[in-house]
Amino acid sequence: ESDKSRPSTVRYSQSTDGGKSFMPTTAIDENPCPCCNVQLAADVENNVYISWRKVFGDGETQIRDMVVVSSSDSGKTFSSPVKIHEDNFNFNGCVHVGAPMEVDSKGNLHVVWYTGKENSPGIYYATSSDRGQTFSQPVPILTSDWVPPQRVYLAIDDNDVTWITWEDATGHSTNEKIWRYDETKAMIYAAKVTPDGKVIKFDKPITVEEGKSPAIASGNNLVSIVWTGNDNSVQCA
Repeated sequence: ESDKSRPSTVRYSQSTDGGKSFMPTTAIDENPCPCCNVQLAADVENNVYISWRKVFGDGETQIRDMVVVSSSDSGKTFSSPVKIHEDNFNFNGCVHVGAPMEVDSKGNLHVVWYTGKENSPGIYYATSSDRGQTFSQPVPILTSDWVPPQRVYLAIDDNDVTWITWEDATGHSTNEKIWRYDETKAMIYAAKVTPDGKVIKFDKPITVEEGKSPAIASGNNLVSIVWTGNDNSVQCA
């Protein structure tokens, strides 16, 4: 909120009647990064997960790392926020990208996110086998000396293979040296992670021309990726 008397808040609600009505909202966190794409995932075991970029500290020193809260009772109560990783990304502003999540058939939580942490900015992947209480060591998906904020999404197929798609703005984006998602031009790439943790990246982009904002879904042994072209058209593969 631009009104400083109304601080940013992560809030949660749910519908039990197919969207006809929603329960009163519950405040989850009082100090989130206000523009960083809150994400949610749920499974058939009544577990609900919410991720966002939380602000730690104030003034010139503001750590903005990704956190996850979990609920084992269909969203009635939530745990305290758990950092996906101690990135210690120090930035006094919003980067406008979040941490999408998915749950596989064994109940493992998979997450991808962007961080601008010192010396190793980029896109990372991790998993949790204890319902969001702890996370594995991050696996780099895209790293370099300089990686501007870029969007990444994931999906899990019928064989528990994790599919990841992301923007790679290297050599394309006008967003150079700015820790904010702005005027992004990128090629869209994809990778898959096998159930044993092996990351297989596809060498060539799935796009012929520049695009942005990819999303991915899987079902019936198919994986589909959609993105926005530079002419604002919706494209798919």
